[in-house]
Amino acid sequence: MDVSKSIDESGFLRLRDGAVEYSSDVLGAWSVEIDRIKVIGEMTTEEGPFADDYFLVLVTGPDDWYLASSYARGRDEVVSALREHLHADLEFTLTGSTDLTSRVLWPEALRGRDLLVFRDDSPGGVWDRIRQLWSPRKVAMSLTDEVRRTCSGTSDGAVG
Repeated sequence: MDVSKSIDESGFLRLRDGAVEYSSDVLGAWSVEIDRIKVIGEMTTEEGPFADDYFLVLVTGPDDWYLASSYARGRDEVVSALREHLHADLEFTLTGSTDLTSRVLWPEALRGRDLLVFRDDSPGGVWDRIRQLWSPRKVAMSLTDEVRRTCSGTSDGAVG
């Protein structure tokens, strides 16, 4: 397996002019100013080992969040800068997970709690379920109510 190719497919993460920038052929490109980040989390999927299955999640508002592959080139440098800027211990613990799950890393008041709610959007008929044996299920994701309230500034211990 060509490791450099899989790293390139995971994208590139970097800091530039006070913003986290990400670009990937698979997940697209985005830029978020560090000062706009309200919540940081991690998420894993069931897609590995054939596709990226571990993600850094930056949340800027109750309906605004950004995914970057945790395998992206530059991830460690960006995480170190975020730790320093936020004076936060961003401890990643889902590294070995093969389940669809997520958790909050920061702010401290939410650390360890669920970041996302996952809803199975796969069709429910018998033939659809049989077809799913050969294709991934469809999952809708949204921020938990607790994370949304924190981003709106309406929760106790809100960070902004």
